[in-house]
Amino acid sequence: MRLIDADEFINTTKMGTMLATMCTTNVAKKEILKATFELIKERIGNAPTIDAKPVKHGEWTPDKVNEPTKLFYCSECKGLIELSHYAYKCYYNYCPTCGAEMDGVVTRR
Repeated sequence: MRLIDADEFINTTKMGTMLATMCTTNVAKKEILKATFELIKERIGNAPTIDAKPVKHGEWTPDKVNEPTKLFYCSECKGLIELSHYAYKCYYNYCPTCGAEMDGVVTRR
């Protein structure tokens, strides 16, 4: 499954239908194109929807005060994670506090 912008899809389909309608002189074909567009628009409008939440992305920032570090900050929520042993990199792939994916793709505000 993938999420789409339904309004943008309808607008693009409308533009394509208008161009195709302008390229034909056959009245029956024009009516078929218009009816097809209306059917597509209706089907998209009646399609089931889901509640999607944006995915937060972040990265672990090592605590510079306590060297060698065993504390890491989440770049999104500033939540701390403490490792049970000393390490120089945190390998958790999400923040247990806010759920941000720790893939290094940080949204700068």
